[in-house]
Amino acid sequence: MDTGMVLAQLQLPDGDASHVATFLSELRTLAAAESTTAAIHTTLKGLPAALEKAVYVYEKYPLIIDETGQAAQFFKYQRGCFLMAGNPADVTESVLRRSLVAALRLGTTMTLCLDKLAGLELDQFFSDGWFPSQVLNRHEFSKPEVWAPLLRPVSWPLARDVVGKYNELTGKQGEGDPDASLFLPSDAFKFVVLCGNISPPPRTLERMCLIRVQSQDTMKDSQDDTAGGSVAAALGLREV
Repeated sequence: MDTGMVLAQLQLPDGDASHVATFLSELRTLAAAESTTAAIHTTLKGLPAALEKAVYVYEKYPLIIDETGQAAQFFKYQRGCFLMAGNPADVTESVLRRSLVAALRLGTTMTLCLDKLAGLELDQFFSDGWFPSQVLNRHEFSKPEVWAPLLRPVSWPLARDVVGKYNELTGKQGEGDPDASLFLPSDAFKFVVLCGNISPPPRTLERMCLIRVQSQDTMKDSQDDTAGGSVAAALGLREV
């Protein structure tokens, strides 16, 4: 959320831009400090708002601990892709790269489900040019020098014609990405790590925002993380 978007959302005059910029800078500093220790607690119903809070208030991609056993179904029906870390076919370099590029281009959600694989870190899947470690860091991953090496553009006319014909005949997306100069990453892209009711992988968690999906009864007995709630409301996000 940048200064211009806040001015438009709150219908403020342009003269307030410097004050809004200062406010957003202080908010990001506070949110960064809070997100290293705080967890967002939510029910399955509140999960969409929790995702928005993690990404646009705390500015981190979410690592989700699902205490209900139902969040996987939620993500399977989201726009994007749902990959199982325990399925070797889902975590090949080519599948991870294609899934990441498609989600980044279309502004959808890429979910990597660790299920109940306790102690599994994402380190083993990282590979420069295929699935970079910066995917865990929203700001780092937005840099062209990070995502551009993921693209596999078709560089000569005949190949472009062949790929286009293949896509037309099969209804599938053949190999061939836009050139980096034509590729526009979507700010709506989200990368989600989903775990069952297990201890989160510590090295992965350090770089992400923890969300706990709990039952309504459990929520009544736990204190939600309310820091930044009024700010979230001002930015058009529902508190969870």
